[in-house]
Amino acid sequence: MFYVNDLISNGVLLFGWSRDGLYIISKSFTTLLPHAFLSTKVLHLVVDCQTSHDLWMTLETVLPSPFNSRNMQLHVSFQDLRQNDNIVSVYLQKANALFDKLVVVGTPFSLEDFNLYVFHGLRGDFGDLVTTFSTRTEPISHTDLHNHLLTHEFMH
Repeated sequence: MFYVNDLISNGVLLFGWSRDGLYIISKSFTTLLPHAFLSTKVLHLVVDCQTSHDLWMTLETVLPSPFNSRNMQLHVSFQDLRQNDNIVSVYLQKANALFDKLVVVGTPFSLEDFNLYVFHGLRGDFGDLVTTFSTRTEPISHTDLHNHLLTHEFMH
């Protein structure tokens, strides 16, 4: 966290801001973002800001959103999802949980993308079934996919 006195060097106010303006910015950050601080690592981003609104808008634009980070993390998790030794129901339950989390952060997959990721993570013994479903003109629904995979698992 920074304080007004930290930005004053030998009685000279840094960055041309008034003492009151710096105090307001300092108080805004301590009130609105109690766990955040304006360190020297980000201070250079806001040097040209004239008002606390400018400062806020600059930081909001430049700094990454936690939703973006979460979104990327979920997409990577979906890409890395593998069936391995799991039964089909457990594997699809994990895939559906990731799908639901992507809906929550505002970036749901299309049914085609969901199926693609599920097909990619299936064990090799499902290859013939994946080929059949991949050639369809319409994507297979979650329920039908689950039923076909369960039948295939039971039969083999």
